[in-house]
Amino acid sequence: RQSFTMPNGGKTMSSKWRPRSTTASASASNKASRNGRLTASMRTVAIVGLCFSQLRSSLPSAYDWDVGWRLTQTQTQQIRERIVSTESIIFPPEPDLGLIQRLRQTMQSPNDYETYFSQTQCTPTAQFRLDIQTIEYGTHQVDGKSQLHPDNDRSADNPPSTIRVRQRVQYVLQSLDEHGQPKTTGGDEFYPVYFDAKQMETQPPSTFSTPTAVAHVQDNNDGTYALTFEEPPYEPPTGSLHGHGSLQLHYGYTCNIGRQTAPFKATWKACGNAFETYTIANLTTPPEINPFRYPPEISGDQNRTGTAVDLSSYDKVVCCGDSTMKNFCGMHQGRKPEFSYRGVNGIGNFGGYFRHDQWRELAIPVVKKLYGQDLEVVEQDESKRVAVILGSAAWDILADEFPPQDNNFTSSLGMYREIISWFRETHPRVTVLWKSPQPIHLHAAQAVKNRPGAMNRLKYGSISTARYLHEQQMSLMDELGVPVLNIWNASYLSSHHHRSHDALHYDTDLNHRMIDMFFMNATMKQMDQHR
Repeated sequence: RQSFTMPNGGKTMSSKWRPRSTTASASASNKASRNGRLTASMRTVAIVGLCFSQLRSSLPSAYDWDVGWRLTQTQTQQIRERIVSTESIIFPPEPDLGLIQRLRQTMQSPNDYETYFSQTQCTPTAQFRLDIQTIEYGTHQVDGKSQLHPDNDRSADNPPSTIRVRQRVQYVLQSLDEHGQPKTTGGDEFYPVYFDAKQMETQPPSTFSTPTAVAHVQDNNDGTYALTFEEPPYEPPTGSLHGHGSLQLHYGYTCNIGRQTAPFKATWKACGNAFETYTIANLTTPPEINPFRYPPEISGDQNRTGTAVDLSSYDKVVCCGDSTMKNFCGMHQGRKPEFSYRGVNGIGNFGGYFRHDQWRELAIPVVKKLYGQDLEVVEQDESKRVAVILGSAAWDILADEFPPQDNNFTSSLGMYREIISWFRETHPRVTVLWKSPQPIHLHAAQAVKNRPGAMNRLKYGSISTARYLHEQQMSLMDELGVPVLNIWNASYLSSHHHRSHDALHYDTDLNHRMIDMFFMNATMKQMDQHR
């Protein structure tokens, strides 16, 4: 029996449950016919449906029904919230019409500009409004010991009921058009970072300064974006923060330009990225900051034990991929287990061989030549354990010399499936692993925005496209049962760890720390022992 007071109207909702009788013998149960069981089941469904219908009709509103149902399931649940105050900051002070002018010039012709924004029914963003909301919310406890009344236990017929009101801070960005009016469509891409004043005492905010927190951006598709802040990995702030600081917003794309894939921008002069950074100083209401989230399979304790990929359990690990794969594990040769990354034709990059139109003709002969001996170790010695780490993303996104494919990367996803099947069929005793994609932070390469050659290579680079491909790969690997070295979140929060003026590759320190997450044997972690 559960009984509790609803917040709306003071109605009392009660539910009584009678357990099924267990006294009937098994032999009697076995004698029941199938039709009899179906009839009983349908009768039960009808009775339960009638009870739920009567219960819902007795409540004053759908709100009471929904909240009451959630409370009976989880016991403690958030029941309502309201914004009690909002502090708004508009930046830049006036709409930046230069952003729109540069975008017109990038698109080569007025027709391209007008056609794109007409078809997308979106207007370019020229200004932002930051809303810092203080939200009041309540939680309703209906079972077990109350937090406010610990002496009340659950032995009473009606458990204690407690409402606790709390507050939280939510940062919301609103995009504004060239007239300073709120937009009602989403599709903008930006990278917000927060610096507490304590950290700014030792380092001024910059692209490569370690931030206090980085925001995950939720596009609400109505012109607003909710920001959820998280500490960067492996380097949380030490000591107490000052509780005030600055927000830096790296603004990139507007109106889903970042999600366009080759050859959409073939005639454009550049990628269409704004390459603008705005700083809001002296914020007295800091955002709420969550600790770094390790990959889902790895717990956050000191030893990081869990059920994730355990590279320390293998005798040999073969890494087969592009230059980001080389950065991830190609520099770990000489550690245990033995890592093997061999470049193609001396350039250390395998990515161009994973072409979705002819990967079999290009990649298979090279894999056999470079890695055949490594992969056959398990055939010669059954006690040995060998894994191959595969991965492909950067070339799928950036290589405009590949045959075009749709925005959903259908051809690439088909290639991943075929590559994994080939490895499993050819080397059945080798464990196939997959390295997740990593974000492409174009603001880290801002210094090369005026170099046409460099920008042509990055024309389709964006966080949003890389995130989409990452999510599709995770779904595919789950379907195929392939364990994943998921370094997306660690990479997303670490744009300050990119190599100088490089939007794609991350520095050695971060790569060592990321691969160490997948060593369950703590003695085999390699930090402070870099090559």
